[in-house]
Amino acid sequence: MIIGFEYELFIKFKPTFATRPGDEIYIITRRRNRREMINELKELGLSYHKLLNFVSDEEFDSHDVIRHKKKIIYYYQIPKYYEDNSNEAKTLKQLCPTCEVILLNNFNNTKDD
Repeated sequence: MIIGFEYELFIKFKPTFATRPGDEIYIITRRRNRREMINELKELGLSYHKLLNFVSDEEFDSHDVIRHKKKIIYYYQIPKYYEDNSNEAKTLKQLCPTCEVILLNNFNNTKDD
């Protein structure tokens, strides 16, 4: 099964509790500096299958981030996605009915743009 994670949440929790052997981990993030993220994941010894980050050089807001995450969830048919932002989780639950969006609010459920 493909399991999606928000980048900061994945770094903080190293969520092995959410995966089983054979699962594919897709990290979805608003961050743009791909090389920096790859290095950080490598330094922390965290394995993943895809790192799906924002590639636009234009400014973006929370609506753009949600559209980005929705597009990725649909394109890759991600059935389960872990999010740390309560506003984004709530909206993604409405926009992506085929994906189980799970809010891990012990991390930081008040994070906004």
